[in-house]
Amino acid sequence: MTKKEWEQVARVPQIKQLYLVCYLLEDNIAQRKAVEKLAKRLKLKILTFPHILCNVVRKCDLFFGDIHDYTSGPREFIGLIQNAELIVTDSFHASVFSMIFETLFYVFKRDKADAKNSTNRRIYDFLKEYQLVSEESLAEVNKIPEVDFKYAHQHWEKRREESLEYLEHALGVKRRKHR
Repeated sequence: MTKKEWEQVARVPQIKQLYLVCYLLEDNIAQRKAVEKLAKRLKLKILTFPHILCNVVRKCDLFFGDIHDYTSGPREFIGLIQNAELIVTDSFHASVFSMIFETLFYVFKRDKADAKNSTNRRIYDFLKEYQLVSEESLAEVNKIPEVDFKYAHQHWEKRREESLEYLEHALGVKRRKHR
C-alpha cells in the first residue's frame, strides 16, 4: 500500500498531548528506564501497550508509561504511530510504519543477537536497506533531530513496484493502473 492508502486506514488518536509511542516486546527494564529519561528530557508523554503478550500485563509494564492503551486495534495502532512525535521500539512492524509516516524512531535490540531465532536481523536489514540507521543512543538525545526520509521513500516505492510486478507475474493477472 502507498502512504496515502495507509493514511486512509489509520484512525486519528484522541490524545491532546505530545507523546512518544513505546512499543517494546522484550521484557527489559533498562530499556524502559532509558525511555522514561528520554521522555522527560523531550517533555513527551509515554504511550504504552501493557497487554502485548496474550492480553497479560507484564510486571515491567505495571507502572511504566503515562498513557496505557488497552483497546487499540491495528487501525488505531497505525494512527498512534502516524501522530506520535517519536517511536521507541524493538518491533519490525513499528519500525516500518514509522518510516512510512516519517515519524522519527529508535530501535532497541529485542533478543540476543546470536540467538537462533533472533528477530534482530530483519529489523537491522530493513534499517540498512532503507538507510535509516542512527548512531545516536537514547542517552544522548536531547531533542528530536530532523530525519530525511526521502531516500527511504524512493526506495520503498521501487520495492513496492517490484513486489506488485512479481505478484502480477505469479498470479498471471494485469494490474489496473491508478489514475
